[in-house]
Amino acid sequence: MRALSPVDGAMRVRAVKYEGRSGVVVSVEDEVAEEALVRLYVDGEHVATFTSTPTMLREHAIGFLLTEGVVGGVEEVEGVDVRGLEVHVRLRGEARRRAEDLKRRALTGPLSATQGCVASALRVKASAIVEAVERLNEGSQVYRRTGGTHAAALFDAEARLIAMAEDVGRHNALDKAVGGAVMRGAKLSEAFMAVTGRLSYELVSKVARCGIPLAASISAPTSLGIELASRCGVTLVGFVRG
Repeated sequence: MRALSPVDGAMRVRAVKYEGRSGVVVSVEDEVAEEALVRLYVDGEHVATFTSTPTMLREHAIGFLLTEGVVGGVEEVEGVDVRGLEVHVRLRGEARRRAEDLKRRALTGPLSATQGCVASALRVKASAIVEAVERLNEGSQVYRRTGGTHAAALFDAEARLIAMAEDVGRHNALDKAVGGAVMRGAKLSEAFMAVTGRLSYELVSKVARCGIPLAASISAPTSLGIELASRCGVTLVGFVRG
């Protein structure tokens, strides 16, 4: 298998294909999800390296800092510079201190009793959740071409799309969707998240930290994901498949 040029999150490759029924072996071109090491720097210091699809890098950086509790909004971000596969973020005020905390703690450490708890008056009809997940699936164009990505999207209560992203990593896709939403001025407490991956502890942690009140998935929740969601006021909806 040999890589060719990347296109919109997918990489064309040359491969050898074995046709099981006929026993024929042929040389083909196909597409795979693009994956790269992306490094995040905050105020000049390296804080994280992502194995991700190298698209929407600004959105990824801002979303990651939001879902990890480093920034409370884009107003705490002074600037974002993308330099190849490096993203350099400059912060303002208290966010700089919280970035120091991020370097010292494990990113998947447990939430405290108050950190990440969600207060929202959002109400969403079941039909809107189903519609949103259908739109998520329809919009997963890189997945349709490669079979190798997760997707995440934010919707309003009427299932209108706010922001969507695909990535080889489900957490990355969520971060990119969150970053895209806040860059458009969306209020996360008035939106809900739809994802293709399981509703795990880590994913629910991210949702809770940035104040999203509901997360839906075509997949299943996990036991710790349910426990954390209950503690933090997040509604989980699993197995949304129409």
